[in-house]
Amino acid sequence: MPLWLEPCDLIFTANPTGRFGRLIRWRTRAPVNHVAGVTRPGTLYTAEILEALHPRAKRWPLGEAYAGEPDLVEIYRPLNLTLGDREAIVRFALEYEGRKYGWGKIALHAFGVPEWAGVERWPICSWIWAQAYFRRGYTFGATRADQADPARMRAFVHDTLGDRYACLRELAPVPALEAA
Repeated sequence: MPLWLEPCDLIFTANPTGRFGRLIRWRTRAPVNHVAGVTRPGTLYTAEILEALHPRAKRWPLGEAYAGEPDLVEIYRPLNLTLGDREAIVRFALEYEGRKYGWGKIALHAFGVPEWAGVERWPICSWIWAQAYFRRGYTFGATRADQADPARMRAFVHDTLGDRYACLRELAPVPALEAA
């Protein structure tokens, strides 16, 4: 039976070949450098995700984004969300669709001052999902959404496995559809 993803499932990724991703992982000492979230249910190939990428935040099928690519992908499901929470979080996250990517926020995170990066106009990957979850009272252990980078979000999720989150898929490439 194929893996089925639900709205608000969190997708953490690591691009082993990209310099920018390697730099983020080195800076944060984490195995991941990016986060996305599921906006519409489906399989590993058909679930719709929202992620902030250059040049704009966009929605697209997870398989189109990652199948057959070198990126490593792991997926976690929040266990403590109600249907109302899920609907609201996705609705909040979708407010960022189409907005220009926040390169300035990335720079402020890199210099260790994410609190200056609170401008909502230009999202980065972690901002979209941390802010959407924050608006429903789920904090990833941070006091503000701008503190929740992919490394911190993943650490919180990983540390609360079984209680608040379930690991649906460990960090690995998504096979090309023909090989699936």
